[in-house]
Order: sequence, then structure tokens, then C-alpha cells
Amino acid sequence: MKPTKSILSERTTTNYGGPRASGKIRCGTKVLTRTAQENATAVQIYQDGIAQQRRASVIEKDITAKTGIKNPMYPVNTQAFNLSVDDFVMSVLPNAILDLYGEDVDGKRELRRFPVFFHSNDLFDFFPHRFESNKGEDRYHSAFNDRGERVCERLPGLDAKKVVEQRQAGVKRLPPRDWEVRGLCEPRVCKQFQSGLCQFRGQLKFYIPGVVGLGIVEMETSSEYAAENIWSTLDQIRSTLGHIPTFNPNAPGKPVFWITKVQEERSYFDGDGKRKTGLQWVPRIVPAIDIASMLQIGRNPVGNVAPVAWLAQAPADEAEAAAAPTQEAGVIDAEHVTGNRARATQLRAAVEDVFRSGGCDKALALRYLDHKYGVGWDMQEDLLTKAVEGITQLARYGANADAYLESRLLTADYRIPPELFAQYARHVVGDWERNFPKMRDLISHIKQLFANGEQAGIAAMESACGAMQQAATC
Repeated sequence: MKPTKSILSERTTTNYGGPRASGKIRCGTKVLTRTAQENATAVQIYQDGIAQQRRASVIEKDITAKTGIKNPMYPVNTQAFNLSVDDFVMSVLPNAILDLYGEDVDGKRELRRFPVFFHSNDLFDFFPHRFESNKGEDRYHSAFNDRGERVCERLPGLDAKKVVEQRQAGVKRLPPRDWEVRGLCEPRVCKQFQSGLCQFRGQLKFYIPGVVGLGIVEMETSSEYAAENIWSTLDQIRSTLGHIPTFNPNAPGKPVFWITKVQEERSYFDGDGKRKTGLQWVPRIVPAIDIASMLQIGRNPVGNVAPVAWLAQAPADEAEAAAAPTQEAGVIDAEHVTGNRARATQLRAAVEDVFRSGGCDKALALRYLDHKYGVGWDMQEDLLTKAVEGITQLARYGANADAYLESRLLTADYRIPPELFAQYARHVVGDWERNFPKMRDLISHIKQLFANGEQAGIAAMESACGAMQQAATC
């Protein structure tokens, strides 16, 4: 029997940062100190490293090794993002990104903004963050306990005696260590935080369209201000629309989000403890979508044709769930709205009760009901009755309810012809309509396929289905 879990799947799902990134874009870089600028060897190593797109830390180590100069470089704030061949699995990708989205500035190519897509509706999936230490003898990081309190966890040092004992016994692995809770995480009074040993660190993870073979890319920031702004922007959009959009309905093929930098005033204290202010370039996420129009589309979807009957087929592990409505979609004419008003009011309240129970995402479910029954379903008693039954059954799926709904909305969200979608989905993931993991795989696959726009996505689906049909006739 095929296992439902594996060693590798468990490691990747329990990893704090999620799946490993295939590349990193840095917000800043480093330049030579005045002492290093006076050393010809250091200058030559630096210039060669920049020309080869090497990472600043690699250049710095090379300078120290060959000149003996300690700390020959210092960090600087720049308007452009920094790309290095050392930060990408494939060394050709930095130039590929620069070719697509770079700008010519003073004779050199710079990356000042680029489009991104996010792979999840859960912000922490693609923007993990915490307080953590990257230097010093001890390692610390923040975490949340079962009571929702933020605590500081410490990884104890290795016991030299135990290491020697294990080596003598032929054990190669280091002695196991578990993170220990030190107490509450309170940066205001934390000595490690105040001294700079522990810092805020966030990793924004995304896909960049148009770069073939590129997986998840991350951008790390230690600025709480920048991270808070990015988080609040995305959280507000998710709260408004009910999801993080991956498709621009008003401009198919165009980006949904851009990452850029803006110059803002920041306060700091100098070596003498005096408060000063200065301008800094900080990263920002900029939506490229008309949110008001998307709200209207969400309640008035294009083409009210349901890809799959409303809960007509329950997933295998929910076979006992009853089948729900299968009525054909259609826009309801207000002149023909009938039924007892009091009964309709009760049914609307019942729908709200189901949503309040947390069975599924309200915005997602409302989009599906609009898509299934047409605008005005919540004014007609028979459709309200079916909606209550369907949503109640759907709540049994628990955490899988949203995947069920989202998979049924793919044809509407990406405007895919239903026949093409049915053929392609079965070709890619097989019998997905009764399998939650396959639903999620399909959602992820379609999002990635349409990252370059509607035309490119549908063309890829048609090409794959055409090749499949040709192979079947051979």
C-alpha cells in the first residue's frame, strides 16, 4: 500500500521556512571600506568579484584571505536589488532576471522592480519570520507555545565530553539537542536583541514569471518596518478579496504584484547616542490589480457555468457525505424571485451560522455559490435551501473544504474552457475530484502554469492535450 507520509514529506512540511528556495534576491550589498580602498589587491579582488556577480560575503572573505584586512567591506543601502550567482542554484538565472526586468542605469543593468506571484493564501507559508540569532556562541529564536505566547527558545551547546564518548564508540553523528524554552520573548528588555546578537528576520518567498526553470525565490529582510508593511498590504488584500490573487482579470497576462523600493525617512542613534534621521530605500509590495473591480467580479463572475456539480461527488474519505444540488447555473431574474420572505431570512441566517462555525472560507464559498447559481441565489428560497445543505456537508471536510472549493473554481478564475480543463486535469493528476491531495496538486499546478498569463496557460494546456491525443492515435 502506498504510504500517505514519507520521511522527506515530513521534513519539508515541518521545516520552519518551508521548501528550500532555488535563489535569493538581496535588498542591499557591501562596498569597500576606506582602508580596503587603499589596498590595490583588495580593489582588484572587489572589481573582479562585482564583474563576476559574486556575493559580497564571498568577495569579503577572499580579500581578507589574500590581504589580511579584517572586515574590508561594510553594508550599504541601495535603490537596486542585488543578484549574485552564488545565491542561485543555476548561475545563469541572475542574468535572465536582469534581462527581463532590469533597467539600464549609468551604463549598468540594475534590478529596481520585478513582478511576483505567491503560491498560497496563508501568509506565513510564503512569509515566515521570527526573531533569531545568527552569531555568538548560543543560538536563539522566537516561537509560539500552545497558549499563543511568544517565547524564546535556546539551542544548548554541545557537550565536548559526550562528543568524545560518541567518537570512541564509533558514533559519527553529533549528540542530539532539543530547543529549550528560556522564557517569554520580549525584545524591549532582551540583552541579546539590544546588543544585536538576535534580530528580526523574515523571508518573503515568491515565483518570478518568465524565468524558465526557476523555483521559489526568497528575499530576506531584517527590517521590521519593511516586513510589517509588506505583511499588512497582503493581509488587507486577502481580507478584502478572500484570497491572495494569482490572476489579473482586468489585464490577463499582466502581473498581480510588483516588488520595488521606496525611499523613506528612518530614525537611528549614532555612536554618541544622539538621535538622527536619514533616508533609506526599503522594499515594498505594490499591487497591480484593481481591487474594486475584482470585488465586483467576485460577486458577478464571468460565465455562470459550474465546472463540477455542487458537491455532487464527495471525496473518497468523505463518501458518507450526501450529494448536494445539481441545478444548472443561471442568473436569477429579480421579477421571478418567489417564496416566503421569513423562510428566506431564516435560511440566510443558517448560511451565516455555517460560515461562523469555521467550516470553510466564507469569501471562497460565496464566490462558488455565485458561480454555481448566479447573482441573486440568496434571494430565492429553493436555492438558499440547497446552499445551506451543500455548505453544511462541505463543513465536514474541515481543513480540506477550501481546497475542494478552490479546485472547483479554477475554470472560472482562469477562464479555462470546461472541456479542456477536464481533459487536462485528468491527464496531469488523474482522478482528482475525490482526492484532496490531488486537488491541492492541481491547484498548485494551474497557478504555476498561468503565472505568465491566461493566453500562455491555455496554450500550454491545449498543446499538452493535443500531444496526448496524437500519442493515443499512434
